[in-house]
Amino acid sequence: MIHRTEKPKSSRSPRRHVGWRAVGGSSVLGLALALGCSNGEVVGAKGMGGADGGGSLGRGSGGGDAQTQGEGGSDEETIVGTTGKACTSDSECTSADGDTCSSDYPVTAAGVIGQALPQPVCMQSPESDNCDPAPASDPFGQDMHFCDGPDDPSSPGICLADNPTSPMSGMGTCMPKCTFATDGSAAVGCLAPDTCTPVIYQPSDSGAIVGYGFCQGTCQKDADCPPQSGVAATCETDVGICTTQPVTRSLAIGDACTFDDYQAGNCNCDPDPSSGTGFCITTCVVGGTPCPVGWVCDTGIPAVLMIGNGSLTLTTQNPGLAGMCLPACPASEAVQSALVVVDGGVVDGGADDAESLDAALAPDAGAGFQCPAGSTCTAGTVAGPDCVP
Repeated sequence: MIHRTEKPKSSRSPRRHVGWRAVGGSSVLGLALALGCSNGEVVGAKGMGGADGGGSLGRGSGGGDAQTQGEGGSDEETIVGTTGKACTSDSECTSADGDTCSSDYPVTAAGVIGQALPQPVCMQSPESDNCDPAPASDPFGQDMHFCDGPDDPSSPGICLADNPTSPMSGMGTCMPKCTFATDGSAAVGCLAPDTCTPVIYQPSDSGAIVGYGFCQGTCQKDADCPPQSGVAATCETDVGICTTQPVTRSLAIGDACTFDDYQAGNCNCDPDPSSGTGFCITTCVVGGTPCPVGWVCDTGIPAVLMIGNGSLTLTTQNPGLAGMCLPACPASEAVQSALVVVDGGVVDGGADDAESLDAALAPDAGAGFQCPAGSTCTAGTVAGPDCVP
């Protein structure tokens, strides 16, 4: 399991991609990732409760003793639900725990209202807590937990804690699971044009390091968007949401902005949580529509994973992973982001580790470069160095 080293003040402030209950601010996930547009919330659905949900989990999904407690509270093996299955209506999502179609739950981000997943899939309702990111076996939520089935990678869902910095028992949202390898091969598990938002790396039973994430949107063009309730939808590309109510932006990518601009729909603003200022960004997908000239699609995949007393250097981002476009900057201007540590590794594991990190910060001819206001030139990811709010 990945644990983060203490984060320097200048390092990346990770953000969750569009999600139903990631409202405002930034969230520190298990892997130090900058993950596209944040701040999504439920804006309407079926009268099943408020977007902020709350309360404890009422059934045994994602966590606990998966061998003895089922989702319906029985003593049988946990029944796997239909999370991640393509759907057009709730009737296609029959399961013991009442999965429904994601099209029931619109989101809003930067003033845009629409579907978080262009290809609707079955899932447990995101309007209230429905999985356990910190079960009794892991009360501090240090490990990744799975849901809509046994609490292991065989299940179709991944449990995202409401508060990633301090997971609490029963307070999580079950999202469709996706995986990605360290060799840069395409992410798997999401139905196109849905994309994989990376969350964490952890060892598999075979010892291989596997990346886990969750499926959400990131439409890139109108053709990605099916009609919504019979109404033609278009793609709001800066937030990756399919909508029937397009929003005209008053600010362009790269313009200075504040969280108020985000709330007003002036642009998809990514502000520094401490200062409240940042610049307008747009979402991206590795292998998809290119970022503007001079910008890079950064999924937050680290350049080096620290594993025990050694390291694993990553060189390629996985096609199909979602990220955000950030301005590229010279390595000579970069500060180092927090290292990513797997299985209790150490940050000073040896000369090879130091050489890998030094290479990312090698001097070049970029002295004097300035990132947009409210951002810092940061190294440490495969896509970097780039300017991070």
